[in-house]
Amino acid sequence: MSGLQREIGKVAKNLPAAGAGWEFVAATTITATQYLTFAFAAGYSYMVEINYGVPVDDAVYLRCQLSQAASYLVGATDYQDENDGATTSLLVGGPAGNQADEGFTGFIHFIQPNVAATIKRAWGLSRHGLAANTEGKSHFGGRLDLNTTACDAARLYWATGNWQALGFAYLFRRILS
Repeated sequence: MSGLQREIGKVAKNLPAAGAGWEFVAATTITATQYLTFAFAAGYSYMVEINYGVPVDDAVYLRCQLSQAASYLVGATDYQDENDGATTSLLVGGPAGNQADEGFTGFIHFIQPNVAATIKRAWGLSRHGLAANTEGKSHFGGRLDLNTTACDAARLYWATGNWQALGFAYLFRRILS
């Protein structure tokens, strides 16, 4: 992300112009909630960056579901990923611990989510703490199972429990060329 300068908890500065790379869309302080949601406009790929997101429950996985026509896909075979096979959501990180120095830090790419006629894929990298002085890492990826309908949003949630009111989420987009 050339040209991007950021401090945790502050809005990004010195961002590249639209069309010249990743464009900053929004910053959110994570609150005690079940879902973090992100809307997708047509014509872009998206990246969500989570910094120090912490679950209420201990040792849980971060999951993702996509929306089509304002309805989240939750069917038993809607998604395929490298860890679960056919499933009701994508695995996007974890397991993460529930202490302030644990949780999840990473990014998730959504490749052309609101473009019809393409398979909807997501991938990313993360670091997550599970216990005191331990650190894990994960790379992950998956897709909607052969569904090419445009997606208008994504939501991130823990396999059980809610988010704690800790950390930040940033949304970036890159224009398709």
